[in-house]
Amino acid sequence: MDEKTKDSLLRFARQLGHTIIEPGGALLPLLTGETWPGDLAGTALENVKISTTAGKKKTTVTGSMLFTEDGIGGPAPLDLSRLIADFPPASKTPIQIFIDMAVGLREDVLEKTILELCVEYPRKTVTNIISRFVPRRLAGALCGRFDIGDAQCSQLSKQKRRNLVGALKAVPLTITGARSITEAMVTHGGVSTRQVEPRTMQSTIRPGLFFAGEVIDADGPCGGYNLQICWSTGALAGRSAATA
Repeated sequence: MDEKTKDSLLRFARQLGHTIIEPGGALLPLLTGETWPGDLAGTALENVKISTTAGKKKTTVTGSMLFTEDGIGGPAPLDLSRLIADFPPASKTPIQIFIDMAVGLREDVLEKTILELCVEYPRKTVTNIISRFVPRRLAGALCGRFDIGDAQCSQLSKQKRRNLVGALKAVPLTITGARSITEAMVTHGGVSTRQVEPRTMQSTIRPGLFFAGEVIDADGPCGGYNLQICWSTGALAGRSAATA
């Protein structure tokens, strides 16, 4: 549903006395204060864990992600965007996140593995070794951040190795906002679910009026859940209206 259509329907519902939760974008690419993600635009990671503490509540999402020209996108960041949507604009209150790019490996195990690889292949570049865990472009960027460049494994100091391991397990980024609502896959907000009978989708204050889809304050994560919400509530509202 486009933004203008939703606004029109919500104005109509408000005029009939319904409580409207202010709509906003959900499932949006996130903007970062750091510029280095833009250098990796197009680089994807198949499985990451993103953690943050916003409003004293810890939030964690998992899935794939993609670096963009102004931040991060893909399923995991999109899911995170809807979970932190209720916080103030990040330009006023930046939100720090940490990305685990080696999910499934404890930090000590990861460091031991990298050390063993460096001992086995002392003449290989550190970038070559790190690219076993993340895409080569990202491996090069991480090595660049810690002043490792094209150094060979035999030249990797203990401190720089630990810096790399720390980055692989918890690279920090500052979220400064999200892209425009016009780019949102779905929106959150709408008619309060407290005023919708869940067994029929009929308004509890205006008998004979039924709601469905994005008009209702209901949204879900990536993976087809939002389409299912629309199909299921639409089918239920239609059957209930026909019966009524």
